[in-house]
Amino acid sequence: MATRTRSGNGNVNTAIAVLLHTQAQFVAKLAETRKEFAAIRQDLETIKAVLVRHEEALNRHEQILSRQEQMLKDLPEAIRQKIGFAKP
Repeated sequence: MATRTRSGNGNVNTAIAVLLHTQAQFVAKLAETRKEFAAIRQDLETIKAVLVRHEEALNRHEQILSRQEQMLKDLPEAIRQKIGFAKP
């Protein structure tokens, strides 16, 4: 019986050693994954900032185009007035 108990303890010790090794690998991988996630989060914040700037630029361009469209609509009348053929 004593031999079996020692053998059983050996299996438990081996299992604990394997568990501790596996846990250490997991913790190391977890730290690496957290660093990668932090880098991804930083990239996402950069992308969001770029998108905000692009949206602001597009809004300014829409305003400019709107003013230019109005100017083009008003152009024939402005030309008539300039050359003296204004509508009564």
